[in-house]
Amino acid sequence: MPEEMLATACNMNICKVNVDSDLRIGFTAGIREYLANNPSDVDMRSYLKQGKKYVKDLVRFKIQNVFNSKDKA
Repeated sequence: MPEEMLATACNMNICKVNVDSDLRIGFTAGIREYLANNPSDVDMRSYLKQGKKYVKDLVRFKIQNVFNSKDKA
């Protein structure tokens, strides 16, 4: 669902929005980017850290720009 539609729904007091797929895509993108830039690194702590960073950034973006919750925490 487009983020603009989610933002509109959240402004109408929708209480639950599923974003698991977005988070999994972000996590995988972070890992892929790290491995593409560091093909010889086999330490999973390194590439998982990049995946976690992508998820954290995505959650921050969703909270601030889609869920209309930035001032409610």
